[in-house]
Amino acid sequence: GTYVGGVYASVFSETSGRIVLDGDMEASPRKDAQAEGDAIANDKFVAFLLNTCKDAPDCPLAKPEENYDKIIESARKGQLTAPTESKKDFPLSVGMLMAYLQAESLSNSGRYFARALQTLAQLASSKEEERRDAVAFILDGFCYVKGVSTWSRYDICVGPGHTNENEPAAVGTSFADPYLELCAVWGLDLAGYFGVSDLMNQWRVEKIERGMAGLAAAVGDMAGFFLWPLKATPTAPMGSAIVKPLIIGNLFDTATSYSWAQEMKKSFPEGSMITWQGMGHTFPSRATDYNRAAIEHCWGYVEAYLQNGTLPVNGMLCWQKTNPPVI
Repeated sequence: GTYVGGVYASVFSETSGRIVLDGDMEASPRKDAQAEGDAIANDKFVAFLLNTCKDAPDCPLAKPEENYDKIIESARKGQLTAPTESKKDFPLSVGMLMAYLQAESLSNSGRYFARALQTLAQLASSKEEERRDAVAFILDGFCYVKGVSTWSRYDICVGPGHTNENEPAAVGTSFADPYLELCAVWGLDLAGYFGVSDLMNQWRVEKIERGMAGLAAAVGDMAGFFLWPLKATPTAPMGSAIVKPLIIGNLFDTATSYSWAQEMKKSFPEGSMITWQGMGHTFPSRATDYNRAAIEHCWGYVEAYLQNGTLPVNGMLCWQKTNPPVI
């Protein structure tokens, strides 16, 4: 959405009025910038998740950072599994675990923050049944087709990420989205041309510089659209010296990196930027119970801009009064 809005405001500056760009894409459309922003944003969220839990007296993880590292190591060794209908042990991959955490992070209501921590607590449990239940919960959310949990029925994970079908999970909660259409858009709209050796070199760099969440996000981007089989048709960098948009960024948005909101503000110097200290993709609605008073206050600035064109002071901060609940 902000890609469309940003390009429109750039191309049709003289006829663009009040525009809110909330959850911003990179203002200079490049494949490498997309991967870098996604990597930074996902690492940042995991740090926020673990540190928030560590500071909470009711954290379900005894030692959040240590538990998290051990969970990743167990997944890497194939030790986190759930039984299929044929009695085989189906493993949870590190990549799918990271995709699960990203999926839980996207809600700007904070409602799934506690569920992510509870799932990690189950994966770190000394009880095999709890670990298996958590693995099955994640697999059910990604591996399903036409009402069937494919990992359990057929001993293979096939889901919306493969079929590009937008359908509900067979069991429990869906964490998967059709991905092909995004790859098609990014493969063409974002500049960059790469070979397999280029991707391997970039993977080696990301492996050194990023945590596991960031590495998984970057690899997902590289595998998804860096080798798209058509030449890119990128737009010019977004920006205008006369349009005055209201730009909103969330500190812990894993879908659109906060740094992209900052870059978008540079591209529209006459606009103003609001920062929400919370998590999730885009600014929360009034329906959330998570920091409702603070959200209500900042919605006042958005409405004042849309109704009469009054921009808030550039750099306006929407304070997160309380962290998301951990249980």
